[in-house]
Amino acid sequence: GLSCTLLFLTVCLSRFLAKKIGRTDFETRSLTYVFAFANTGYFGYPVIEGVFGEAVLSQFMIFCIPFNITLASYGYGLFMSDGQKINWKKAFTSPVIISYYAGMVLGLTGITFKGFLADAVSGLGACMSPASMLSAGIVLGAFGVAKLLSGVRPYVYSVIRLVGIPTLFAIPLFLVLRLLNADGIFLILPMAAIAMPVGLNTVVYPESFGYDASENAKLCFVSFVMSILTLPVVFSLVSAVAGL
Repeated sequence: GLSCTLLFLTVCLSRFLAKKIGRTDFETRSLTYVFAFANTGYFGYPVIEGVFGEAVLSQFMIFCIPFNITLASYGYGLFMSDGQKINWKKAFTSPVIISYYAGMVLGLTGITFKGFLADAVSGLGACMSPASMLSAGIVLGAFGVAKLLSGVRPYVYSVIRLVGIPTLFAIPLFLVLRLLNADGIFLILPMAAIAMPVGLNTVVYPESFGYDASENAKLCFVSFVMSILTLPVVFSLVSAVAGL
């Protein structure tokens, strides 16, 4: 419930902000995605595991399911065509969404992998962190460091993504959880979900539909660099408040 509520609010906020500051239709679409969906997967999972351990990572992965399904459907659909039309059928039959359907079936039926399949899945999971870092380098390296660091807007948008949005939600979220006398983990999970940097999908998705995603690559790179400074601060403050 907390995840879905936070998702609804962040999507509404992202649409509002993107329409206000987006200069073109494509930039508005990109900013809608950027402000709504942080990189909770390839970047967030390894970071959460390293900071809080496997137990919190498991809870974080469950918490992020609504976000991941929405970014792989609605977020993917944002770049499908010009105008405001989204091909919902295509959005909800993308490879990522189909894999979620398969995962849900396995989880609800209790089917588990054994032997070779179990080892293979475990091995693939262990490859997530290094593979994500390699993919980031491959995608962003094609643009060149000098180009990625140029311009003012990527820095402004990164500050909104990494500082503005988490700050906006932090105080009301803290007050609500205090009133409900909720466990501190319910502050850790949502703040971690919205404090991560911009994901590579802001480059991969639009380029797959023929858009020039060089500005998105700048934003992605700058937010990655800035998150090295912002995430330790966010995690330290949230951990202190949550009593962890």
